[in-house]
Amino acid sequence: NKTDYDFATTTPTSAKPRGRIQYSNTQIATINMIIPIRCFSCGKVIADLYERYVELIGTVQENGDTISDGYVRLDAMDQLGLNRYCCRRMMLTHVDLIEKLLRYNPAERDIIKSGQR
Repeated sequence: NKTDYDFATTTPTSAKPRGRIQYSNTQIATINMIIPIRCFSCGKVIADLYERYVELIGTVQENGDTISDGYVRLDAMDQLGLNRYCCRRMMLTHVDLIEKLLRYNPAERDIIKSGQR
């Protein structure tokens, strides 16, 4: 017997429902980004620094990309106390894909394909 899961609450559908999350363009901006909790190399906690890091480096576009120059990124990491190059790597190379994945909807894709034919 296979258990169906409600992706909005990550609980089995047979359990007591906790409510559904409705994703819209305005709510996507308020959802937290998924960043590793600790640095992969040294184990320092870095997840709590990421939101302040994004605020320091500039604006975040709708697709999750940030707009800034390299010097601002270095200064932001210095201000946050990220001195080790392994922790700096975690901040610099993090790609926030959750924004793009939340907008994926197979039903909308099928509607677009049928309209083009």
